[in-house]
Formats: sequence, C-alpha cells, structure tokens
Amino acid sequence: GRTIFSDSKNKNAQRLGQLKMEQAWDSVVLVLMDDDYEPFEVYEIDRATLSDNVLDPSSKKAKKGAMTVARFKKIATLSWSRQWIDDGVEEAL
Repeated sequence: GRTIFSDSKNKNAQRLGQLKMEQAWDSVVLVLMDDDYEPFEVYEIDRATLSDNVLDPSSKKAKKGAMTVARFKKIATLSWSRQWIDDGVEEAL
C-alpha cells in the first residue's frame, strides 16, 4: 500500500514500486492509506490490462516497470472506497 499524506505537495508524483513483468503474477492491488494508515481506496489491475495500456517499449520508465500512482489509478479498477461506506453504498452490495 501507499500512504498519501494530506500535506504532501505533489501527491500525483508518487511512484509505485517496480513492476516485474518477467515474473509470474496475475494482478496488482494498490491500497491507498491516509495519514492514520487507514485504507481509503483499493485499486486492482490484471496483468493483461497493465501490459496492454502501460508498457511502451520505447519508454525507459516502462522498461523499469515504473509508474505513478495517478497513472495506475487511471487505468485500474476501483475495487473499494471508504467513501462507499460513508455513503452507505456497501450495505446495498
């Protein structure tokens, strides 16, 4: 997971750890946490979607498996949000 502090100057510049495409894995789950280390959003993306949308062979960052949190959120699926609980949506699920 990643903790994004509310006083962080550049929240969108935070990066994920290296994604090793040569290793065996099915999906990546990103858990975003607040200042109290409580989760507030969970995003998930499967390997095929990640590979199709992110890996530009000409990009040095892509070769290293580098990606910003903002980019991950843009292409991944929001699996859970604390806001859903606050809005009562999770009770209906």
